[in-house]
Amino acid sequence: MHGNAYWLDVAVVPDRRREGLGTTMVHHLASLRHENLPLKNRGFEGDVGLAFADALGARTVQVVPPFTVSVSRRHSLSALGQHWRGSLVSASALSVQDVETANAETYEWTHEHWSPVGPGFASAVNDGLWEDLNIEATVFALDEAGQIAASAMVYAEDERPLIVTETTSREQQLGEAAVAACVHEALSRLAARGVDEIDFDGHVSDPHFMPVLARLSPTGRWFRLFELVPDEAIRRTV
Repeated sequence: MHGNAYWLDVAVVPDRRREGLGTTMVHHLASLRHENLPLKNRGFEGDVGLAFADALGARTVQVVPPFTVSVSRRHSLSALGQHWRGSLVSASALSVQDVETANAETYEWTHEHWSPVGPGFASAVNDGLWEDLNIEATVFALDEAGQIAASAMVYAEDERPLIVTETTSREQQLGEAAVAACVHEALSRLAARGVDEIDFDGHVSDPHFMPVLARLSPTGRWFRLFELVPDEAIRRTV
């Protein structure tokens, strides 16, 4: 979907760590690459895997904030959400094509500066989308012309519902208010179904999502997406 890195995951059993096995595996796997692209993965702050990557010179490409939120915090979005001048609708009020187009537009611009998508990404990012969504809890903000301006996509996960939210374009007018209105409505619908907590998925570079998340006082751990440039990692260990 992105085509700009190789995803790599190396695991060493605890009693064999600090023997150079992980480093050797990274160097070997790097030698098998067909293209001169970096290696990529992610990790929570404090995890040994992230510390290992840092020791090899990992370069942070994105940061994901703590993301667990109490649904009761939705009231902190009421005032901001009221500034949205358009309407709110469920996913069920829209066509599958409209939902998928909005999802792809949001995904593309929120990744363009740090992990640009490749050709044909939309079919991959929308694969199984309709089956994964909680259709009635997913909310879209429509502008005064009836066009989709933002969304709060609610995914049915095993532990807690997961919400992905942003505008469909970076330059969306009143984008923060549109996101706040979507999230407030989605959380209200989940509260009516007895949900107490949800998780978000987003990035610190998402300009309309982050101010909304901050108002919700999230808890949890930070994690980083990182890249390793194999030649640089080798130089650090020789």
